[in-house]
Amino acid sequence: MVGQESLPQTWTAHFDPNIRFDLAFVFRKGKAEIPRISHFLAQFDQYLEAEDYISRLKHLRNK
Repeated sequence: MVGQESLPQTWTAHFDPNIRFDLAFVFRKGKAEIPRISHFLAQFDQYLEAEDYISRLKHLRNK
């Protein structure tokens, strides 16, 4: 495990063999205009604007 310099209490685990992810995204033109998708994307943007990922991890660690 490797510590993160800026977050000394946060660790990254290395696996042998490495874990591999294959991701694929299909995005149909105009899909963001569908009300439920548009609403989801807007809510997700608000979620990220409220607090970034690293800050959320810090809060979880301090609980």
